[in-house]
Amino acid sequence: MEEISKIIGLLLLSGTKFFLAPSASLLLGYSYLQTLFITTVGGILGFFIFFKFGLFLVELFQKAFQKREKKRFSKRSRRVVSIKSRYGIYGLTLLAPCLLSIPIATILASIYYPKDSRTVPFF
Repeated sequence: MEEISKIIGLLLLSGTKFFLAPSASLLLGYSYLQTLFITTVGGILGFFIFFKFGLFLVELFQKAFQKREKKRFSKRSRRVVSIKSRYGIYGLTLLAPCLLSIPIATILASIYYPKDSRTVPFF
């Protein structure tokens, strides 16, 4: 039972903060292949859960905070658009494991690329 709780904890850690999970797994005494398998499965599960959760949050916020004003560009929105057009989904994918956490990167992907087949081909 203790082994199962360790694995579930590592799955949760790798689903939320992927960068820390391999070292934690190795410190708990798992081999390289076990670490690779546990962290990969946890990262993938975290991605799928947070992608669906991100889509739900976007729909919820759009319903709750519908603006009737004309949209205006600000410095922040211009910066987001320039980063999105320059780096795209591949830049977000590279930043996700180390600089961003999986939940933040996944929610950003669900906001900016909800119907893109490169984002999630299974949905």
